Amino acid sequence: MSIINRFAKTNQKEDPSEITSMGQPQVSINGSSDGEQPTVEAIKADLKAKLARGEINGVEYNQRIIDLVVPKEDGASSKYKSHKKLRLNTLIGLIVILIISAIPTVVYINWRFYFQNSLNTADLPDYSEEQQSSTYEDPIQISLDGNFVKTGEYRGRPISIAFRAYYDISGMVASVKDYWGFGAYDALVPRDVCMVWGNTIDHYSSHQYEITQSTRYCEVKAPGMKVDGTDIDYRRTQWGNTAYKIHGFSNNHVISSTSEIRDQIFGLGAGDKVRMIGYLVNVSYDGMTLSSSMSRDDSGSHACEVFYVTKLEKLQ
Repeated sequence: MSIINRFAKTNQKEDPSEITSMGQPQVSINGSSDGEQPTVEAIKADLKAKLARGEINGVEYNQRIIDLVVPKEDGASSKYKSHKKLRLNTLIGLIVILIISAIPTVVYINWRFYFQNSLNTADLPDYSEEQQSSTYEDPIQISLDGNFVKTGEYRGRPISIAFRAYYDISGMVASVKDYWGFGAYDALVPRDVCMVWGNTIDHYSSHQYEITQSTRYCEVKAPGMKVDGTDIDYRRTQWGNTAYKIHGFSNNHVISSTSEIRDQIFGLGAGDKVRMIGYLVNVSYDGMTLSSSMSRDDSGSHACEVFYVTKLEKLQ
């Protein structure tokens, strides 16, 4: 080696950033030398040191620790996951909407088509062959001698019925009203049938009477008949000592004895002439009680007939 080359090598300056005081390579972050990726622990230690020196505040320190621990997604991956979550939420929303929308349909199908009756009424008196009601006469009602009480299940619920009188009514259907839901009343009596007979048929047909149904009531008004300028409303209205009666109609809480009778009841509409045969009853059903009216001249909240129908035929 020449003297010149030896001199150049001896006097060559070294980069001070590459030599420590002990002659070791400089570490940029604790535990990591140049060219190497620092470890998580090293970065945490460095952040703690900066926090202690006041170079960063607590909020920045926490955020950088979170960024350090939680892996960052690239744009494509994040967008894919976002779309996937959106599709999942949309699917869940549609399923919830379908379930909610199906509830009324399920309730209606159960209310309209499910039928079951374990009561045996074969020993009850039947006078349908001996006497026949007429659309222009009052219904036939014959009290039953004896204790005719039947217990069993009706549409899957416990029931007890006291049969009080044989009942045969012929007349015209003035109005029908459906009540459907989960309750015992709606399960037992899904439809009320308001009937008129006798001269009331003519008055109703000629629109002298107005008949409506709501909340288990059948209401009749006679707009053409007034007392002191006021319409006569309902079955009987009292002014002083004079009772003004609108006779010849009744609201029937109909209990079908069979699924066939039930279908026939649902087939009735205003204007149909029909004969229905069965029994006036008092009922205890799944915690609810109903008591039938035994008169055609009463009025008010207990004036409706609770009618267990065993036969039904449409009339000409």
